[in-house]
Amino acid sequence: MPERNTCVESGCKALCCFGPQIRVFDSTEADVLRWFPTARKMSLLNIFVRRNPASVFYLDRGHGEFYVDITGYCPNLDSGFNCSIQDTKPPACKDYGRGQDDCKLIRLDANLQTFRQWDSNQSQVPSEVLK
Repeated sequence: MPERNTCVESGCKALCCFGPQIRVFDSTEADVLRWFPTARKMSLLNIFVRRNPASVFYLDRGHGEFYVDITGYCPNLDSGFNCSIQDTKPPACKDYGRGQDDCKLIRLDANLQTFRQWDSNQSQVPSEVLK
């Protein structure tokens, strides 16, 4: 049975995965292309390329650091707004925690109630979030 997506259940629709700009460290270009197969490399001179609603670009900053810019929703989301590469997703995505400051800012901006930080193993959404 797949894990419940409590973010989506609370009305969020994966807002943290909409238009993310991700910095990836200690990785290779092959890693970036494994996580985002449709990504196109951009140069520093061409950083303001014209984007369409489903584009993924990355910039190799050297020394194993990459900057990934996604326009629109992350291409790894399925139709239910669940991450299709949950077990192998980039460290930057894994480190993004529900209820942390960035999450709270995104939810407040979307007029959604904020999560409290709680144990990620807990499978129930607090009742006050669902109201």
